[in-house]
Amino acid sequence: MRAIMLMFDSLNRHMLPPYGGTFVQAPNFQRLARRSVVFDNFRAGSLPCIPARRELHTTPDIQGHDLAQILDHDGEIRSGALFDIHGGHVNVTDGRYVYMRSCTGPANAPLEEHTLMPTHMRSRFDPDELAEWQPCEPFSFTKGLRTMRIPTSAGWLSSWRHGTLLFDLREDAHQQQPLDDPDVELRMLHLLTSLLRESDAPTSQFERLDLPHDRAPGPEHLLVAEHAARAAEIAEPLPREQDLPPAATTPVGELLGNNAARAALERHLPEICRTETLGLPPTTTLLDLARHAVISAATLRALADELG
Repeated sequence: MRAIMLMFDSLNRHMLPPYGGTFVQAPNFQRLARRSVVFDNFRAGSLPCIPARRELHTTPDIQGHDLAQILDHDGEIRSGALFDIHGGHVNVTDGRYVYMRSCTGPANAPLEEHTLMPTHMRSRFDPDELAEWQPCEPFSFTKGLRTMRIPTSAGWLSSWRHGTLLFDLREDAHQQQPLDDPDVELRMLHLLTSLLRESDAPTSQFERLDLPHDRAPGPEHLLVAEHAARAAEIAEPLPREQDLPPAATTPVGELLGNNAARAALERHLPEICRTETLGLPPTTTLLDLARHAVISAATLRALADELG
């Protein structure tokens, strides 16, 4: 039997007449629904588009589960869940705790792209990015196909500034008070590395996070206590915008064009006077950098005091 499955992106089901919607008239949808099998009891395990689509297909390399299993039977379907952003923290939760593993140095390396289609969200890869690509052996989920392994960087995104963090969701649901508990951290670290291996994460990911690829992690790999001071510094509340001088809300590009302001930036943020500014939106201000944890509240205040 051959079948065509239709999925509509970013469209709430209650808006459509086949699901009882009356907000819009959609006779074509109605006719299609009458001739089709309409899924009315599927709950996606995640909101992003691609994972939600993949969960409709039950093939051996799909890790997602329909949340209906939990809603109907209140049972456990996995021991933990990984979530992250490329180049940022790699996180794991068991439902009680959230462990956010950061890179172990400001270089945030090694970091790689693995793809068969060298395009970004809004542009193609440029020649410089492709100059050092190498073929990568197949992953368990690439159907035997090799991918392009391309060295890259996360730009201003760096989990190192925040450090490695652990939160107790039962006692601190809003994740405002980082927890320092070596026993819990080690248990969550075992869960993290286990799920990374289960997901066939590349060895470069383990190296970036300073984790062993071929054995269990030990107490020597704990980082919460070591990173606590840096995490506290970056979490310090920022000054109110109205309490800052105009220079703090002036685009960085404009500040670099002023000799006195540039000298202050070179003292406090030497990297911003180099090529990194090429990746910044032209309207980015010092306050924007602080809000995105590129600079700390203390650095923002020091620059504000000096720039006046």
